[in-house]
Amino acid sequence: MLISGGQSATLTGFLLFVDNNTIKWQIFPDGNRTENYDENATGPIITLKRTK
Repeated sequence: MLISGGQSATLTGFLLFVDNNTIKWQIFPDGNRTENYDENATGPIITLKRTK
């Protein structure tokens, strides 16, 4: 990820492909990622759905 001024940043997380139209993206802004995707972990979960 590029940030203005040519700096870069890394956002740790997981992508869970639920089906052909849905992805769940769990992010860990503090960098402390769990071993596996976990709905009960502290990282926020963003659900992405394809639109027709």
